[in-house]
Amino acid sequence: MAIKHVQVVEKNEGTKIEWEQTGSNGKVLAFDDYALAVNCERYRKDWDVHLDICVDAAGNLTIGTVGASKYVAEIDIPKATYTPGETEEDPPTLDPIDMSTVVLTLWAID
Repeated sequence: MAIKHVQVVEKNEGTKIEWEQTGSNGKVLAFDDYALAVNCERYRKDWDVHLDICVDAAGNLTIGTVGASKYVAEIDIPKATYTPGETEEDPPTLDPIDMSTVVLTLWAID
């Protein structure tokens, strides 16, 4: 199965954080040589998920803006989709994440 690549948006001019799409079927976004990695499938919910990737005062990558000194990226993961069961008694099954629907927005870090 071919890896579907995330949509990338460059929010402004300048140097962006190093990142790569990796992992099983490309479901992981890794930043700054794996200083922080996000498995998009694990963060998916029954609602749209927005993650802020920031740098804190100590220079560490974090998820969320609490204690952040610099904004680095955003990850937008659409809500989970399900395939109905074959009968009314069968529960719906969670569809695999379609990484082409995930949006990675990058902010300048310089």
